[in-house]
Amino acid sequence: MTPHRLKIWHGAILGYFAIAIFLFTLNPFQFQPYTQSEFWVWRFSIEDFSRNVLLFSPFGLACRYVFSHSHSRIVVYGFLLSLAVELLQLFVEIRTSNIVDLISNSSGTLIGSLLCCWLLEQRNKKE
Repeated sequence: MTPHRLKIWHGAILGYFAIAIFLFTLNPFQFQPYTQSEFWVWRFSIEDFSRNVLLFSPFGLACRYVFSHSHSRIVVYGFLLSLAVELLQLFVEIRTSNIVDLISNSSGTLIGSLLCCWLLEQRNKKE
């Protein structure tokens, strides 16, 4: 596969992760009675934090692999994607925008970026 074609595939995978994040975070995953959406809340649960980290880790991994930018820049990309999701959730009646989600999603992006570096390092050691 040519390098140009490989970059296209990597971009497609990254786009897939971004679209999946939007779909998972904007659609209700728990069926509950309708309640008025709150503007911004500060709620922490380890379960929700862990889910968000796992959701954004593949995005951070793919971003680092495709763009080869610094960890801080990759975290900014994850933060911006997360901010877009949280702002869109303001318009979805049964979703709530949570400040902790911005932190957990950015953390997941960082973990994915770090994991990418570690995996690439392991691959280079074998070669």
